[in-house]
Amino acid sequence: MRYDAHEQLCAPARHSSHPARLAIGLVALAIASIFLTALARPFFAGLAGYEEPRELDVFSLGATQVDMTLNLFLYIVPLVSLALILRILHGRGWLTLIGSVKLAARQFGRVLLYLVAIYIAIGTLVPNTREVAVVPHVPIDMWLTFLPLAIPAILLQVSCEELIFRGYMQSQLAAFFSSKLIWMLMPSLIFGFAHVGIAETKGEIWLYVAWATAFGLAAADLTARAGTLGPAIAMHFINNFGAILVTSPDGFLDGLALYVFTDPQSETEFLNSLLIPEFMVLLCIWLTARIALRR
Repeated sequence: MRYDAHEQLCAPARHSSHPARLAIGLVALAIASIFLTALARPFFAGLAGYEEPRELDVFSLGATQVDMTLNLFLYIVPLVSLALILRILHGRGWLTLIGSVKLAARQFGRVLLYLVAIYIAIGTLVPNTREVAVVPHVPIDMWLTFLPLAIPAILLQVSCEELIFRGYMQSQLAAFFSSKLIWMLMPSLIFGFAHVGIAETKGEIWLYVAWATAFGLAAADLTARAGTLGPAIAMHFINNFGAILVTSPDGFLDGLALYVFTDPQSETEFLNSLLIPEFMVLLCIWLTARIALRR
């Protein structure tokens, strides 16, 4: 593996790369994000028409187009928190987490183009063998109406997560530790366990953590190869576009989805119908992104 380009992201982190400083930054980021999001959520809920505090839980479910879009725009809070912590604790700007912005934009566009092609190929050529029912949800005219807002909202969400896990955590660790096992695996594991809240059973928890960790490793590899966050953001964007705007689980953050699928009746059904295919799709998009970077 040649990760020479990763130095473009590691160099700005090297003067403040001690793990203790990163640990303080992550704790501060978590506290600031939780506290400020709690303050901002009533305002965003008010924009959606919720006026009572008890209605915040309903808003957080993202069951309508407006609710889901505004929930995604709430990611501006941890993004601003990250920018402040970077400046105060590390003396660096948030753009240093991206690498060369022009190169990142070119890589993002190229990888996204390849990934759109592979997703279309998978959707049209691979037969649907899911055991769960997939049914229409948001009418196509309403879906198209919200699309101009939904796309930047998803881009904000995935960019925020990539800036935190691959931009901040990975670059800070790689600037201090030479071992790939540390700077690739640690952020990916934390990213994996951040998805625990999605699962409903113990079996599903470990499956979701395993998938999200694998996704994090794929994104870490692309980031180190490219020297920018562009490819990782593109891969994350196309994944979340499908999960949020195309097919979502019924009753959970499905306000923008064209289709919803019913909950599997068993963990075996969940594994066979949903997660194993997702691992295969992840492998395909990771390899496709690597091919795009070689062109």
